[in-house]
Amino acid sequence: MKIYCSIDGIPRQKNSILTIGTFDGIHLGHRKIIDELVRRAQKKKVRSVLITFSPHPQTVLKTRKPVVKLLTTVEEKIQILDGLGMDVMFVIPFSLEIARMEPLDFVKEIVVRYVGVSEFIIGYNHAFGKERKGEKGLLQQAGKRFGFSVDVVPPVEIAGKTVSSTRIRNLLAQGRIREANSLLGRNYSLEGRVVRGNHLGREIGFPTANIRVMDENKLVPSDGVYAVFVHIGEERRAGMMNIGFKPTVAGTQRSMEIHIHDFSGDLYNHRLKIECVDRIRNEIRFDSVNTLASQMAADKEKTIALLSKHFRR
Repeated sequence: MKIYCSIDGIPRQKNSILTIGTFDGIHLGHRKIIDELVRRAQKKKVRSVLITFSPHPQTVLKTRKPVVKLLTTVEEKIQILDGLGMDVMFVIPFSLEIARMEPLDFVKEIVVRYVGVSEFIIGYNHAFGKERKGEKGLLQQAGKRFGFSVDVVPPVEIAGKTVSSTRIRNLLAQGRIREANSLLGRNYSLEGRVVRGNHLGREIGFPTANIRVMDENKLVPSDGVYAVFVHIGEERRAGMMNIGFKPTVAGTQRSMEIHIHDFSGDLYNHRLKIECVDRIRNEIRFDSVNTLASQMAADKEKTIALLSKHFRR
């Protein structure tokens, strides 16, 4: 997959089949659109193009309170899309100037003039441009003018509700990881760098790595203890993660710590990817550090049993 971040860099191919949107999460609803896009492009032997934006439009417009948190960073989108058969990912730097463009002008000046298009594949609720006026009807009108067709992909429903990025964010905010993962079609993941901690975990027999998430706009799930897989380079290890304020030791700042089962070594400054598989309990204040250590031993046994099922898949 080729990636372009400048309008001047992308080569124009008039027969391109494309889609456009933020695609935050690249969940099962997004996958349905992308799969259809790739299928049609391969059948017609033309280029498939996904146009997206960075930063997320809501982080620039700030029309939501609080500002939306990301399910996928641009780097994560690239990693996921690269395995889905896409030919081109065009990342448009989002700005207030882009936000103020009338949808028809966007189609004419960017899509038609610089990218080229013979067919648009969009989701059922797709809208873009100023005041989100760029929906199906406008695109169809533009298609008649500029010579492209518009096809709408219906929504994906799970448990009687439409799969959406908002629904997934709400589930993660409640710690409902398994449900969120079922809508994503994969385990929700975060990437972070290991930073110095207070070494309390090592003192009680559970050395932990303190993680600083790479992108401050990335959504971190609700506080609690999670069963996770940790990617150290090409290696995938089982572990558990605590998100919260460490009330047993009177912590005052929210942190994220991981304990990697049966691992020894210095991970300071390493960049790790963490897959969240399940949430096993709330974060609790214990009467003593010894009680905390006993609970962590129980947590470890529970996460080993849970994650062993995933290793066998």
